[in-house]
Amino acid sequence: MVFLALIIASVIILLPNFLLDNFGKCQVEKSACCKKLGSLSTCTHINMACDNENEEPVWKGCDNDCKHIVVCVEKFKSEFGDDTEIGKTCSVDSDCKLPMSHAIISSRKYEIKCINSKCTIIDALDDLRNKNNSFSK
Repeated sequence: MVFLALIIASVIILLPNFLLDNFGKCQVEKSACCKKLGSLSTCTHINMACDNENEEPVWKGCDNDCKHIVVCVEKFKSEFGDDTEIGKTCSVDSDCKLPMSHAIISSRKYEIKCINSKCTIIDALDDLRNKNNSFSK
């Protein structure tokens, strides 16, 4: 009797996986491949990583077997930095990258320069006006 109970329990536990694996339809939910059959569902989430540090993973969806399709692509190298660039130690202007937060402000033209060995944001128009005023004196 105990043996029969164990067999029934095993079937009840394994049956949903069997049904999903063999009859479930693959659907995409929040960047995961999910098998669904009626009220049964199972989703697979993966850690995406690339072996090459100059590449980043891009999730492309699910294949016919409901497995993730991930490709590694070369990282985008932006000419812009983030706000941590402001005040960073530098030797020359090229050591500094203009933060994207300043680059997208369309009403001003900001630049970042190495001034007193620190990356410093300047308003390019104000800087130009100051230079022109010093020439006219």
